[in-house]
Amino acid sequence: MDNRRTWFYGVVLSITIILSLPSVNFVEAQTPPAKQISWRLQSVFSPGSPAYDVWVPVFRDEVNRRTKGQLKITGYAPGSLVKAPEMFDAVTKGVVEMATIGAYYWAGVIPEANIEIGLPLSFPEDPDLTYELFHRYKGGAFHNLLNVVYNEKGLQLVSDFMATGYGLMMVTPVRQLDDLKGKKLRAHGTFATLLKGIGVSPTSVDPAEQYMAMKTGVIDGTLYPIYCLDAYKFREVVKTVVLPRLLGTIPVAIIANLPEWKKLSPEVQKAVQEAVQVADKKYADAAWPYEQEVMKNATATYGVKIVNLPASDVSRLQKAAIPIWDNAAKKSPKSAELVTLLKEFLKEKGIKSPGE
Repeated sequence: MDNRRTWFYGVVLSITIILSLPSVNFVEAQTPPAKQISWRLQSVFSPGSPAYDVWVPVFRDEVNRRTKGQLKITGYAPGSLVKAPEMFDAVTKGVVEMATIGAYYWAGVIPEANIEIGLPLSFPEDPDLTYELFHRYKGGAFHNLLNVVYNEKGLQLVSDFMATGYGLMMVTPVRQLDDLKGKKLRAHGTFATLLKGIGVSPTSVDPAEQYMAMKTGVIDGTLYPIYCLDAYKFREVVKTVVLPRLLGTIPVAIIANLPEWKKLSPEVQKAVQEAVQVADKKYADAAWPYEQEVMKNATATYGVKIVNLPASDVSRLQKAAIPIWDNAAKKSPKSAELVTLLKEFLKEKGIKSPGE
């Protein structure tokens, strides 16, 4: 009996001691929730385009899901935050954290951007092949070289997604290159140089203003993805689509402010990269078949004539592109490396580049 009492009082004493201890020692340590980071992403593509309607929301939602809400992306249409020509500076300065836009807007600051966006008659009409060049060929050397020069300007080149290529759309009838002489066309960078060499007057027009510029006669045509016949209602003003495309695939830069990028944990950075790949695939699955359908319906549904230039004119374009490629390579040592990689890749794939 005494032993039982001793045991009982011992248990009571132990419980009393435990309960008297500070409770903090017995509350499991809680990891404070990660602070939510909010980023703004402005697209150069207007609503109605797969690059805005598909890529942006898929990327936004994938980032949110993969980071469990730690990084929140809000997408903005062109001009919502800054105008297209100002987007490079805005992201560099952190006014906008992220953007998707054609790299030709900052080719004056980063000459390698002319090669990234595509030299005339360079990237094939195949998004998978162009993606392979950027991200898998020789361990992603093409993208890595570009990212080095972006880092020097305070930017992270997160990736490039592969948009459908540049087709020449005209408000006037065209049968051959000479019909373009004296015409005012929206074109940029090396493509403006190419067209100027055949007698065209290239001019700069904000992407969102192309429709009205053609409708009011400010320009006679534009070099832009052909699906815009439908997406941006270019069919209402365009009479002729001229083939072949001057660029088969358009890499669209996804840039981020470098200091803000570095603030992200490695896990979040990885999640962003994975979200980019998902958005790229969803975009490609939507945009490329969509453009093929638009092309198929161009004449029957829209009354737009599709014109294929004669072989002699294509040869003229290829010859005109040779000095443009050579000059692009001379802009910087990394430009030369990029052009070399491009030529080697095309040769391995059995695709001729200008001058070969």
